[in-house]
Amino acid sequence: MKGRKRVALLRRVRMMEKDGSGTLHFQIMDARRPEFLPREAVPDFDGEEAWFMLERVRGPVWMTWKVLRQVESSDAGWSEVLYGPR
Repeated sequence: MKGRKRVALLRRVRMMEKDGSGTLHFQIMDARRPEFLPREAVPDFDGEEAWFMLERVRGPVWMTWKVLRQVESSDAGWSEVLYGPR
């Protein structure tokens, strides 16, 4: 399924609950099973969550998601039309 694209909500996971703590990683919120992206793979954005266009790519060991760009939340429904629900 290399090259498949989708729009997904990424949520910031922090090392501590208090405001201002460092980002540990990002969780893909609409995944069937927990999927995570390292903080270096996601561009900076304001707030705790944002919508991004993702592309399926081969990583060093397994398939993973590459962040292509940030999108508006209103763009989120198009991947359901192209690929069906997850």
